[in-house]
Amino acid sequence: MNLAFDDFTDQFCLDIARLVPEFPTQMGLFQVGDEPVPQHYFSRIDAESVKQRQQLLQSGADELQQFSLSELDDTERVTAGFLAFFTQYIHERGLIGLAGSEFDRHENLLRPAVGLQCELPLFLTDLHPMRHAQDAEDYISRLRSIPALLRQAGDQCINNMQQGFCPPVYLQDATIKELDGFTAQSITENVVYTTFCQKTLAMAELKVATREQMCQEVASLLQAETGPAYQDLSALLVGHRDESVTEPGAWRLPDGEAWYEFLLRCATTTSLGAAEIHDLGLVETERLEGRIIDASRELRYTVNSIADCHQLLDADLGGSLEDTEENRQAILTRARELVDEMRIECGQLFHQLPQGPLDIKAMPRFAESNRNQSYQPPSLDGSRPGFMELSLGQILAEPGFELPILVYHEIYPGHHLQIATAGELAHLPDLRKITTFDAYIEGWAKYAETIPHQHGINSDPRLNLSRMRRELISTANLAMDTGIHHKRWTLEQAMNFFMAHTGVSENFARFLAHRSASVPAQMCAYKIGMMKMLALKERWFDRHGTGADIRDFHGRVLGSGALPLDLLEQVVNGGAEGGSTTAGMQEVEQRREQLPREARLHNAGQACSKR
Repeated sequence: MNLAFDDFTDQFCLDIARLVPEFPTQMGLFQVGDEPVPQHYFSRIDAESVKQRQQLLQSGADELQQFSLSELDDTERVTAGFLAFFTQYIHERGLIGLAGSEFDRHENLLRPAVGLQCELPLFLTDLHPMRHAQDAEDYISRLRSIPALLRQAGDQCINNMQQGFCPPVYLQDATIKELDGFTAQSITENVVYTTFCQKTLAMAELKVATREQMCQEVASLLQAETGPAYQDLSALLVGHRDESVTEPGAWRLPDGEAWYEFLLRCATTTSLGAAEIHDLGLVETERLEGRIIDASRELRYTVNSIADCHQLLDADLGGSLEDTEENRQAILTRARELVDEMRIECGQLFHQLPQGPLDIKAMPRFAESNRNQSYQPPSLDGSRPGFMELSLGQILAEPGFELPILVYHEIYPGHHLQIATAGELAHLPDLRKITTFDAYIEGWAKYAETIPHQHGINSDPRLNLSRMRRELISTANLAMDTGIHHKRWTLEQAMNFFMAHTGVSENFARFLAHRSASVPAQMCAYKIGMMKMLALKERWFDRHGTGADIRDFHGRVLGSGALPLDLLEQVVNGGAEGGSTTAGMQEVEQRREQLPREARLHNAGQACSKR
């Protein structure tokens, strides 16, 4: 153990926590060593604060160079590789890696679903700790700061628009809709107010009169300051709406193509460029379309196109449900049942399951139209449960068999199993416990969707077909995202491509195209990460034999927390060089589809493959 290196890593994490306290708080880290993570302010968005964050990353990168790898143990060497990538390509809550330092104005702080107008109140309600009276005071302090942050973000947005950083008009309209939706609620129905009042009920140290006074202060802030700030920002954006553009691609921004390549590096954690990812998306989309049509015919569906497959499967699964409170509660109940069932099954596929608490909750209705289903891990100290947030309105509009796949992706054996496990790994430094690289976590979650079918947990072929069409969406995203931001597709071209190759509705295609326009490159992480996980698994069993225990492979992938994919490959292979190229991943995909299902199981333990 190199104590100097460990001290450096801990101090670097603490310095980040002081500048961007939402980053560790989001992942449930409330204390670094003996120092608490600040909870009374949000990270600042002014130019000087952005510069301070860049200086911190640079000093971290410089200090990292002072350590010799030969003097570090195995965990520390992986941490060194992790930090080398982190300082260059982190793209998380105000942190922009050094390789993207010239792009500080490219980030739209008011994007729909993930902009400050949604993220700040939802951070308070979902992620801000509420353990004791000081947390309640900090909640109010953060709420008090929101109006100034929104005004500053609005001014920056307009200033950037005047310099060529104009958002597409439909994204601007979606943000305006979110701003108006927040203020359309009465104060006593606003989730910021109701959450505060509900959570402070459990604080025995708060006297009744003190709690009532604090609840009134929250209501007054919403009424007199936060609400008007949302209204003013809405009016500001409406007044500049005509300055927005129609083209969705990052290429239209100053140095937009370079910005997009940087985002792809952050999202996929590989060196794959836009042109290579686009070609990969086209090839893999065509291949998966063929597999889905073949699987549909095995179900005796009469199909001539991918759209036929989806229509017949949806009809077979029963279609959508009426949006009633009874049906909403039924979905929550069924989701909780599925989580309990899958936890039992995963006990035979993994050496270790996370012990942290878990909850299933409904997404606030005002965020349902633009926000995706999501997962947040439990806090490292156990004071906050992990939770899956369900957009019940979206789920009601989809066939009921989609819910199990959502649970597989978000909870078991997906995000919760992976991220919560990482938080419980005692040998990892705090920064590695709380950092999530999209390609790793989303690639794992997409791989996790395949596990129940591959290991006989759920053998319904309709469910696997439903999973495959979700994989098809992630695959087509590669071509659509790069089409928009690299090939300069219009919104209509992107939507037409997506509908033609996935069979989804026009509304869903528009939703995904808008998401791609709003958050460039991020949707490329899913399939790239999934292909890497499958390639690593294939090579693992090639080396260790078909009788190897699947739990050992899963332990190797999960045992170091989230990593850039190339570094993960080194860890899984024990230092051996391996196929990090597109060709290598595609070779495994081709082999996977050519093998019969029984061979793909690799005889991975009788307890796993026989039910």
